[in-house]
Amino acid sequence: MYKKLFQSLILGFSVLSYAQSYKQDTLRGEFTYQLKAKFNTQTDYRHEEPFSLQIGDHRAFFASSISLKGDSVMATSGTMTHNPDGSITLGWKKGVVIPKTSFTFTIIQSNENIQYFNTAGMSLLTYKEPIINNWKLIDETKVINTIPCKKAEVTFKHGILPTFRFRMVRINSAGYRD
Repeated sequence: MYKKLFQSLILGFSVLSYAQSYKQDTLRGEFTYQLKAKFNTQTDYRHEEPFSLQIGDHRAFFASSISLKGDSVMATSGTMTHNPDGSITLGWKKGVVIPKTSFTFTIIQSNENIQYFNTAGMSLLTYKEPIINNWKLIDETKVINTIPCKKAEVTFKHGILPTFRFRMVRINSAGYRD
């Protein structure tokens, strides 16, 4: 239990401190997705969880909605006890339930790179990679959920991935972004 508490605190504080360093960024849009993942290829079971995509002027933040709720609960419910021997005990207020998530990762994308955060044991892992900017638009369109999309290909790792992308997405009343 203390291991999970410690992991949650490390991930939460690391992501929050990273997010705090960009207070000058303005939230322009927030979208909720139902993420489905198959953790075990030997079964047909798929984990499902709502995810939040928050888009600002300079970066986008993608994380489990349940994880974000858990971070809020932890931020307001933490306790710290100073013991007579000089040690400190961390815990939660009585009756507090912290939502559990199957998806502990967080992704923050800026114009320069994509940064990934996740826990592994008692450690917080983070790494960066450059954004993908070598999209090649193909002369093919497809309507997906009533939204016209244009086909695109991108070379990623060691292969070519075909995708469909929106031409324009309205993110505020001032106009559109491509």
